[in-house]
Amino acid sequence: MYAGIFVRKIPWLLLIFFVLGIVFIALSCIVYLWISLLFTKAAPVACPNCRRPTKILGRVDACMYCKEPLTLGPELEGKAFDEKHNTRRNQRENAQTSNSHAHRSK
Repeated sequence: MYAGIFVRKIPWLLLIFFVLGIVFIALSCIVYLWISLLFTKAAPVACPNCRRPTKILGRVDACMYCKEPLTLGPELEGKAFDEKHNTRRNQRENAQTSNSHAHRSK
């Protein structure tokens, strides 16, 4: 929208810049709404390391104060911290490998 100020003498270009500015403002509002909805789904926990309250987004996350790896999944306890544990594809692969291990042990 600010670029439109520099082209005040060309009305059609001024209008294009103003419309683009309004579109980008609307898109940023949508992004902020989406992020706030994600954050309301976050699970509040107390960090075992620093004892401060923090929130976990997904199955694995890090404490926002001390960066201690945190998890909500008991099957992820003791495993190396990796953000890919939050993806559905990785969850399906882990379920398939655990099922195949369970069938072999029977």
